[in-house]
Amino acid sequence: MNKEKLEAIKNELEDEKALLEVKIDTLEKGEDFGSDVDSLEEETDESEAWENQSSASQELRQRLADIDLALGKIDKETYGKCEECGEDLGAEMIQINSTSRLCRSCKRLAREGETI
Repeated sequence: MNKEKLEAIKNELEDEKALLEVKIDTLEKGEDFGSDVDSLEEETDESEAWENQSSASQELRQRLADIDLALGKIDKETYGKCEECGEDLGAEMIQINSTSRLCRSCKRLAREGETI
């Protein structure tokens, strides 16, 4: 992969990381529902909203971890290599998911192993 393409990917990942950090911060601050609970239904709605925010925050944190890992690989010059077999991921795989850790073959094998 040429340096220009790698730099473009790094910039995209850094931009996404910054956006995710803001979203996570917003979700984790949570909504201020106040202390005025008129009914059990209202309390249930607030509890459900908090659980949804917490779940969304966890998913975003996982994506953030994937981005940090990819950025670390770029810095170490190991980006674009399969973590299983060491082969190049290929431009198509990177275009689909710039934080991909496995090549197409290893990803397929991993999925097949999960179904057994």
